Amino acid sequence: LKPHSWYRLDEFAGPRALDSSPNRHDGIFESHVTYYLPGPRSEQFCQEGEANRAAMFAGGRLRAHRMNTRGAWSVSLWVWNGMPANAREVTGWILSRGYDHGQAADSIQLGLDRQGRLALQFGSPGDPLDLLPGHSRLTRWQWHHVALSCDGKTVRAYLDGREEVRADLPEDSVRSLPLFLGGRGDNNSNWEGRLDEVAIFERALTALEVTRLAGMN
Repeated sequence: LKPHSWYRLDEFAGPRALDSSPNRHDGIFESHVTYYLPGPRSEQFCQEGEANRAAMFAGGRLRAHRMNTRGAWSVSLWVWNGMPANAREVTGWILSRGYDHGQAADSIQLGLDRQGRLALQFGSPGDPLDLLPGHSRLTRWQWHHVALSCDGKTVRAYLDGREEVRADLPEDSVRSLPLFLGGRGDNNSNWEGRLDEVAIFERALTALEVTRLAGMN
């Protein structure tokens, strides 16, 4: 599917997350990340009996290589949540497109709400907490496929190949902002769990492509 970057997250150590696409768009791990833990679906991602590996995020983030696109973009990844769903207002942010050390008014965040459902948030944390949740809960300590697809006007969040959340983008959400995995720009309620096989695209994924990436087709 020709991603902008593909982070397999099978490193023995940081700080570099190697891009397995031909583009060499390596990312950078922050501190508070543990490496080389068991990942999802070894039969799908590995050969000759090799075990798939993943990174465990415990407050740190992965800074992805900067995308050039202002409108259409997508992220596909596997997630494993270790945090009890009702432990805090937001169980954890899976990804965030916004500035470091703060949140832009046109930022986009995807995480889990306190019921363990996928939820979108737009804007800065100074705004009222206005999450747009899906209807399905992610099972704790179990791998799930998650995707976010944005065509420049509408953003869609998918869980295990099914669309869970759809929302129109604010009119000013057009800037090319940095992308973080495993946390929000302001480091609030960062992800506590594993992430793996992060594929980033400078275009909107179709529903069929998301289904393929989830291994459902």
